[in-house]
Amino acid sequence: MPSNLESVLVSLGASLVVLAIGMLVKQIPKSVAVLLAIGCGMIAFVLWPRAALVEVPDLADLSRDEAELRLTSLKLVPAPQPQQAPNTPLEHVVPSSQEPLPGTKVRRGTVVQFSVSSPTSLPRDRTPPDGGPNSSLVRIFSPKDGNEVTPKRGADNIFRFEVQGTIEAVDLAKSQVLLWLQPIEPPSERPGWYLQRLPDEGIRSVSGNTWRGVCRIGSERRPPYDRDVVDVVSTVVAGDEAQQLLARQGPVTTVVLPGSASKIVRLRVRLQ
Repeated sequence: MPSNLESVLVSLGASLVVLAIGMLVKQIPKSVAVLLAIGCGMIAFVLWPRAALVEVPDLADLSRDEAELRLTSLKLVPAPQPQQAPNTPLEHVVPSSQEPLPGTKVRRGTVVQFSVSSPTSLPRDRTPPDGGPNSSLVRIFSPKDGNEVTPKRGADNIFRFEVQGTIEAVDLAKSQVLLWLQPIEPPSERPGWYLQRLPDEGIRSVSGNTWRGVCRIGSERRPPYDRDVVDVVSTVVAGDEAQQLLARQGPVTTVVLPGSASKIVRLRVRLQ
């Protein structure tokens, strides 16, 4: 319940109680009872929000999930933002980054902003280190790095675009190709790479050494805008690990790409 509405209801209740008592006590004139009720209501309206204030906790060095849980338990609204902070563990709150400051008394429902350590972007001319024994080579050849991409809006109001690439020396009986997208400008609420999965996204087919996939940008609630920037990468992951990732519920994100990864392709969105 909004704190202002709660204060109004409390003050109204206090006024009615005082008024009822005043009406029952015959020695108190009705006009005096009304004035007492109004006065008590005003006092309750002023004092109740102060009694309902909560103290903003110190979130420094907590994990993102711990910080959000601590805030929501106090009826506060978490608003994390990604920030590159080499001295803070990934997905942890950056010290001295929260607003309001720790110890501040605020009303329930107040938004508390804080920064969460995100990974430093890998140089785009570098392939991330091989994460497995495949010694595989995976590439993206369309769209090309630095180009624009024009996503198409589907019947579900989600924007998507096609991605194509190649693989070499990969045993698809033991490994699987995965497709990932990372929002850069603007950054996403949860930093990292978002796994693209079927039925609507992800790797659609592998024919010979060529694979084809689909990436989504944004959501129905947060659609992309013209000139947004995203990174796309493909990885080859051991079969068991890939199946575990694909079977997870909800959006799957990671700050460290699993398996062997292609070079990162940076794209600028061009909406029609």
